[in-house]
Amino acid sequence: MVGVAVALLCSGCASGSDGSVAPEPGAGAGAPADSGGAQTSAGEGDELDAAIVRFRRFVEENPDDLAHTPEALLRLAELLFERSEREAARAGGSERPDLTDSIAVYRDLLQRFPDYRRATVSYLLGYALYEQGRTAEAREAWLGAVCDPMPSELSPETYASCEATATEGELWSEAWLRIGETHFDDPAAGALELAAAAYTRAATDPEARFHPHALYKLAWTLYRLDAYASAATRFGELLTWYEAHAPTESDPGLRAEAVTYLAIVIAHDDWNENATPDPAEGLPGVTARMRTAIPREPSWAAEVAVAVGDALFDEARYPEAIAAWELARDRWNATDVDGKLAQAHRRMAP
Repeated sequence: MVGVAVALLCSGCASGSDGSVAPEPGAGAGAPADSGGAQTSAGEGDELDAAIVRFRRFVEENPDDLAHTPEALLRLAELLFERSEREAARAGGSERPDLTDSIAVYRDLLQRFPDYRRATVSYLLGYALYEQGRTAEAREAWLGAVCDPMPSELSPETYASCEATATEGELWSEAWLRIGETHFDDPAAGALELAAAAYTRAATDPEARFHPHALYKLAWTLYRLDAYASAATRFGELLTWYEAHAPTESDPGLRAEAVTYLAIVIAHDDWNENATPDPAEGLPGVTARMRTAIPREPSWAAEVAVAVGDALFDEARYPEAIAAWELARDRWNATDVDGKLAQAHRRMAP
């Protein structure tokens, strides 16, 4: 009868196929399921408040029920989250929702029932904390979703070696992606190295929903770290991923950006960042790097090769642009370079 009571406490709660609340990763990823949206009638608001009261009463009357109280606490936290969002929307949406109550319930659930869907609860706690601007606490919660035990310190090595928790769907990959985001935007020394380590963990599953996002952010982070060869490899991996997956499965804009930035990486003439162009030191130049960084077969190869020439042209490096476009035509059968070559030759004319 207790299980039936839990189910009846909130007839409108969104749930997964197993009856458990199903967080939805993505934009608003991990946010508690919405049972009607922010624009609600007074009656719907009354129903939400009444459901919260019923869940609180159930938890108070059944504090130690291992079978049903954890689920009730999870639903209660989500309902409190939803009410906070609705209250913020009614106030005009200029202020963040106050998620203090929801955060407290998530933490209570983790403390009292640490074995109940730990990854999910830790992820949702991290999401709520992040929405409140509490980034360090959010990162700690997300680490609790992916590492068991928690790392004793934050370092690329501990991120790479932490043992995974029991995973629940795609939350593991997405939690690592969010951990990476907290470091990517951090100006502190060493933050980009931590971001790269987190994105590397996030990008391990090519079938995960956010795999292309993780690969893109990893490549971009490596580019910011001046690790140009590794960045080129990762941008290439992303383009290869798009060859095998329909564009509708993810944001097609990432593919276009990957083409652009892979070309920019290859066109950069100082990979060791010592203020001396690489060819002047006997290091590989642009066309040599093109042969190394762009495979012969992929469908994206010619597109990137042409884009390298475009990047060089935009920097007024006309002889190199000509060499790049000629290589694109001769090695990758690019067909759209004749006009570009003519324009570059005109720019070089006295």
